[in-house]
Amino acid sequence: MIWMQAGQLITTMVIGVIAALIAWRQWRTARDKIKLDLFDRRFAVFMDVRKLCSEATQVREFSDPSLRNELVARSRFLFGPEIHAQISKLYDLCVRVEMNDHAARDEIDSLFKQFIQSVKPYMHFGDIKS
Repeated sequence: MIWMQAGQLITTMVIGVIAALIAWRQWRTARDKIKLDLFDRRFAVFMDVRKLCSEATQVREFSDPSLRNELVARSRFLFGPEIHAQISKLYDLCVRVEMNDHAARDEIDSLFKQFIQSVKPYMHFGDIKS
């Protein structure tokens, strides 16, 4: 009889440990999915910034004039204030490019190089900045 109760106790504990392991793995999977989704959205912003900078410096015309407005809006919620400020500055520089300000193109090139360095901490999977 005591062996039967001990067996039930051990079985219950093993089931509890297995359930805890499954819950922990589900939590890790959900957290990793959030990281991937956040990375995808941030990478889309990065590629749009790259496109905008390329059009401003090389073509001097914008294929999608509303893109810069969207970038400012998306950056506010996906990045910290330093990245949002850089994208807002890019918006202003794009307006200057449309007004044929040649100095703005050089500033955009410099801003993009700075942007790449600033956005790196947000793009890592290991210790992704949230």
